[in-house]
Amino acid sequence: MNFGDYETLVQALVRDFKLAGALEVFHLREFVGKRSGRKIKVDVSFEMDLSGFKVLFLVECKHYNQNVDVAEIEEFRTKMDD
Repeated sequence: MNFGDYETLVQALVRDFKLAGALEVFHLREFVGKRSGRKIKVDVSFEMDLSGFKVLFLVECKHYNQNVDVAEIEEFRTKMDD
């Protein structure tokens, strides 16, 4: 399974489970960072309405044969903060 196939599989799983009411599920959706103004691409994302609040969930797909390096986690955290 290649990386793109893995992302598509994760997107399908999220959509199939409907994650307790996910409004829409996106694959490789682009966002514009509020701080940086740069385009940020996220592997899989979805939005849910939780008690009147729209909450955005971001999923980065990693399919490695070893543990994810801390630098990858820091990069994801930077995306979320932006």
